[in-house]
Amino acid sequence: MIFNSTEEFLAAQNRAFEELKDVDKVLRGALFDSLALIKGRIQQDGQNSGGGNIGTYSKKWAKFRSSIGRQTGHIDLTLSGDMMRNFSIIPDGSDALGLGFTSDLESDKASGNEERYGGAIFELTSEEEAFIEGEINKKVADILNKAN
Repeated sequence: MIFNSTEEFLAAQNRAFEELKDVDKVLRGALFDSLALIKGRIQQDGQNSGGGNIGTYSKKWAKFRSSIGRQTGHIDLTLSGDMMRNFSIIPDGSDALGLGFTSDLESDKASGNEERYGGAIFELTSEEEAFIEGEINKKVADILNKAN
């Protein structure tokens, strides 16, 4: 873009910075991506936030899960699906967003599972974090490039 004055250039830069302050422009997209990565890792791969396996089902529980049509190859923390459906984007302060549970019951289930299986599950792995950072950087660069 060619600017005819410093004033036009500064106005374009200010518009870009205002757009970057809008939580919906960058953060919400990163949170949707984070949510998909975390849920996919847990449900599809049975992995915790450290990249290790959450665990394996006991023979008795695997038999029960199989009898109701659930997979038994790895712990996926999904029986009714309520806890995973409840894990979502939530307000975190007056103008911020984060990931968490909207129900105390489902939050307690998640905490109990993290205790039972020995660590963080509902957080990004370091690889997922690096991916999300890259996506945020691309979005910021796109917004700033529009101003130039």
